[in-house]
Amino acid sequence: MDKTKKILAVFAIFLCLISFAYAKDFALFSGRFYEIKDGEQKIEFESYNGTYDICENEKKTIPIMVVNNASSDDKYSLSASGVGWLSFNLKEFSLPKNQSGIVFLELSPYANAKGSYYIDASAFSSEGIRQNLLLNINVNRCYSLSLELEKERDKACGGIKKQYSGEITNSGEQEISVELRIKGPNWISLDKNIMSVAANNHQNFSLNADVPANAKGIFNVIVNAAIKNLPSIKEEKRLSIEVVPKYDCYKAGVLAEDAVYLKNIDIVLKENKFWNEVKSFFVFYKFYLISGILISLFIIFLIEFYKPMFGLLKSIDRPKRKK
Repeated sequence: MDKTKKILAVFAIFLCLISFAYAKDFALFSGRFYEIKDGEQKIEFESYNGTYDICENEKKTIPIMVVNNASSDDKYSLSASGVGWLSFNLKEFSLPKNQSGIVFLELSPYANAKGSYYIDASAFSSEGIRQNLLLNINVNRCYSLSLELEKERDKACGGIKKQYSGEITNSGEQEISVELRIKGPNWISLDKNIMSVAANNHQNFSLNADVPANAKGIFNVIVNAAIKNLPSIKEEKRLSIEVVPKYDCYKAGVLAEDAVYLKNIDIVLKENKFWNEVKSFFVFYKFYLISGILISLFIIFLIEFYKPMFGLLKSIDRPKRKK
């Protein structure tokens, strides 16, 4: 038994030595973030063992150097695990003996991926030897954009002006410049197209609607907000406006608020029209009115003037009737 144990122990040591020797056949080294340029044939590799900082919705590349220390050519397969937003630019590649090559680990954390992550970048040789790199990735919420509208649906009467408020919120760690665009009818517009929003702050904007009097139907307004220079960070909201023509707003069951607004305007117009008609009546008939007054006064004058004469004539007629 003792002899068997010794043989097993020696065999275990032999396997460890073989594994160690194979492990030294190739090595992996991580470098600082590197921006790949089109057509670039050679890069300047700078080794780095610290924490990698990256923003949400940002893309960066970590160069990984693979060194083949073996005395023969070898083939390697690559894999990365830990999160779903990283990948190698190559799955497999070969290296001549005593040569090195660089592959790239691409990081592209999505929105709301803020946090610290440990990822495992591995390479397997054709001999079945594995080498690992444990990388610490810190994802920050550098840029953030949230778009809100006062309402998603509304009703309006034709012939009115309305304003709808909106808000841009930046819950990120850096100031952002936001570009606003709208798609919709030509009678609605933005009060501003570009605005700056400080970190952990918000800014308001307005949609101005000048609804034509004869407009009718459902009109969709799409508001799009995007961070300048980072077009992948964007949000979109829709406002649906149901418009009733101006003169239909007085019918039962239509828009109370807008109808009252329009009705008040029409009441003022009708009152003005009434007084204008009264004025026109007096202007048109004033000649007849004045003439009638003058004729009436003249008749009264004649009656009053000839009243004594009528009395005298009556007194003359009385004696004759006695005879």
